[in-house]
Amino acid sequence: MPQPRAFGYMRIERGTPAEQSNHLCQEMAAFVAGKGLTLSEVFVESDDSASSAFAALIDALRGSDVTTVAVPSVRHFAHMQGVGIAMMELIETETGASVLIVATPDSASAI
Repeated sequence: MPQPRAFGYMRIERGTPAEQSNHLCQEMAAFVAGKGLTLSEVFVESDDSASSAFAALIDALRGSDVTTVAVPSVRHFAHMQGVGIAMMELIETETGASVLIVATPDSASAI
């Protein structure tokens, strides 16, 4: 039987090196693996994107059996902690998914 899946979400700023975003993905994958999950897709919000990765994440959660979202830190939802917490609560109330915060020193300062 395959492991349950998790989605990831992160926000990167313009000019962020690919190695740094890859490292964040690896951190999230290792973190969810420790919880018995497989990271199946990562939604990446960027300054120069025309579409919303957050909206795509909500849609994907509603249309799948995934019930967990990993994020490097609350700051990846928004620069202001209160807004980030509100976005995290929106995921939980609108989709029923749990949000796991990885929160390593690297992931917290990556945006």
